[in-house]
Amino acid sequence: MPNQTFSLYLDVVRFFAAVLVLLYHSNWRALLTEQVPLGGYGHSAVIIFFVLSGFVIAYVSDVKEKDVKSYAVNRLSRIYSVAIPVLIITPLLDVWGESINAVFYEDKTTYGLWYVRLLSSAFFLNEVWFVSIMSFSNVPYWSLCYEVWYYVIYAAYLFLDGLKRWAFIACISLILGPKILLLFPLWLVGVAIYKWQFTYQLSLRVAALLWGFSCVAFYVFHEIGVQYVLADWLKDWGGDQLYEQLTFSKYFLSDYLLVPIIAANFIAFRRLSLAFPMAPVKVAHFIRYISGFTFILYLSHQPLLQFYGAVINGDPDSAWFYLSVVSLVLVTVFALGFLTERRKKSWKALFSSMLGWLVWRKKRVG
Repeated sequence: MPNQTFSLYLDVVRFFAAVLVLLYHSNWRALLTEQVPLGGYGHSAVIIFFVLSGFVIAYVSDVKEKDVKSYAVNRLSRIYSVAIPVLIITPLLDVWGESINAVFYEDKTTYGLWYVRLLSSAFFLNEVWFVSIMSFSNVPYWSLCYEVWYYVIYAAYLFLDGLKRWAFIACISLILGPKILLLFPLWLVGVAIYKWQFTYQLSLRVAALLWGFSCVAFYVFHEIGVQYVLADWLKDWGGDQLYEQLTFSKYFLSDYLLVPIIAANFIAFRRLSLAFPMAPVKVAHFIRYISGFTFILYLSHQPLLQFYGAVINGDPDSAWFYLSVVSLVLVTVFALGFLTERRKKSWKALFSSMLGWLVWRKKRVG
């Protein structure tokens, strides 16, 4: 079980990863002529989310969610409390923003077969096999269409047994296809970190060195462009068609090199946190509060960036234009957080009632 300090560290990393994704998508010449610092870390931040997700799911399923109903209710309420509002506002913002200034939407949104986009997004089917259905302007939505299915596969492993377990996993895998499954081992690394209790036996000196090395390695990994070098090699080796079909999984070669760095960071800090297992109350409260807006920040920032860019339509040579857009995005995210992530209890009650009704119906029909 993670102590308070390590838990808070994971919250900080999670929020920082969401900020990196925001910077990545704001690193857009229509908003700012100059490159944004740390603006090239977006995909790696998503991989951090995958490892974090695996760790958290392994923890909660081991300690809190020990039956399929509690596991399902918590996952559904967590995801849909944010996904449904974002699915509603994204096309509305796109249509409104494009009517104000279409330049900010060129090649960055699409409305073709809008009902298919809504349905596929609602059931997280945007990225199955070699399909890639853009959720209007909301590019970051792709990762949710991976992660949700990792929850499902892991639930099958936990709550089914024997032939049913492996038959269900095989069927789900056939539905998903190679793209999503290609990154599943990265998510499982998070599960492994939670399970590997022997890592607590590291000495504090080794843990400190490992943590420092992982931070430097993460920086160097991006400075020398490992992600793009390996992606180019894959494109040359496999051809343009395979490269395009893999879409968001096309960086899998570098992702498999990046994950050990992320894992080393988590393992090292988990050991270091034992020296200071409790954080000051005010610090802990602040971190918990801010991290409570992580998911809505991640999932809503892209359509908001484009919308406010279109509305303000400033000079990209001026930092004020960029800062104004980003500030409005953050204020809006904060407001949306109170309507989404802060309402998880209501969503939990809804899904608990729905699942209870389905179980009752099944028993009555049976």
